[in-house]
Amino acid sequence: MTDLEASVINSLCRCKQGELKKGEDSAYRTPIPETEDHAEFFLCGEPPEEPLPPEEVPQLPSRPREGLITYSAEMDLPLNHPPMRSGEVWHLCQEDGKTFEKVILSIHSNGFSISYPEDNHPAMSVAWSPFSLVQACRLHTIQADQSQPWLRLFKVSVFHHGLTHFFATHGAGADTERARWVADVSRALRILTQSLFPSFQLAVFPLPGASWTSTRLLSGYMLLYDDQGVSLVYGELHAHCDSTAGFAAYEDDACKVQVVHLSIDTNTCVSERVGIDCSCFSLGDHHFSTRTCAEKMLWLRAISNVKVKLRHLAATPTPNELRFYRAAVREQRPAEIGTERGMKWPERCM
Repeated sequence: MTDLEASVINSLCRCKQGELKKGEDSAYRTPIPETEDHAEFFLCGEPPEEPLPPEEVPQLPSRPREGLITYSAEMDLPLNHPPMRSGEVWHLCQEDGKTFEKVILSIHSNGFSISYPEDNHPAMSVAWSPFSLVQACRLHTIQADQSQPWLRLFKVSVFHHGLTHFFATHGAGADTERARWVADVSRALRILTQSLFPSFQLAVFPLPGASWTSTRLLSGYMLLYDDQGVSLVYGELHAHCDSTAGFAAYEDDACKVQVVHLSIDTNTCVSERVGIDCSCFSLGDHHFSTRTCAEKMLWLRAISNVKVKLRHLAATPTPNELRFYRAAVREQRPAEIGTERGMKWPERCM
């Protein structure tokens, strides 16, 4: 083990700020000192019984700090060319919500456009954000479905702006064509989403020298929806302490400037958006998107496990229990993006 690894492990093992005075209740935890944006988390120590493998030794960020990175998410942004796919589909008229018109749908890496073969309407384009989804669907009523038995519907929702467009395929191969369109839109959304992330690995261990991360269970970059657009933040889930747990979002993986701090209790609402390969979820009143659907499921599972412990009034975890919790999260981490040979990280699409 190198001197650097030993110093990092030692810094994780000895939490001086968390030492108890004689006669103090062991459930008591000292709040962290003030950071640039103050929030309270409680120390419970992290003395690993065995040295961490080299790839798991927490590393201080090597890239320069850039501050909070925010991308514009306006719907009228220019679309990237050429389109990934174009073809004829039917589009539900937005004026009456009842009739379908034949259109040319073009899928781009950062949105879609609709043009009309007979030029009876002006073409429209929509630049989507990572807070969008696609899925196969049906019309709103059984009667409406029965009146259009030859159509197979799918919808594209840009819920960042409360916008939904319904499309349909028809004919003998309608089911197959719909599946292809849904897959292509989903792939374009994934390319857009992943292009906004730096290369990183999900982490479960605290940062050396950052005592306020000592109860970390899971951390990693994610996208945050806000009124200004889409912001890249570094999310961090904390183990519970007494009747609450904590979730923090920082400007970057240095974890020095907090953007969001949420307290999680048994009443905190946690939900996900249902769509093909959708990586969006909500925690309280905040909306996040991860790199992949698999990462979203890991975050939801970890948050759910914390809420279960809160619901059953579990005691604040001991250092040994924290080790087991982190080990369980590590085992479920999805494969890292871009590790396959020959894979190229997508260029930024927003």
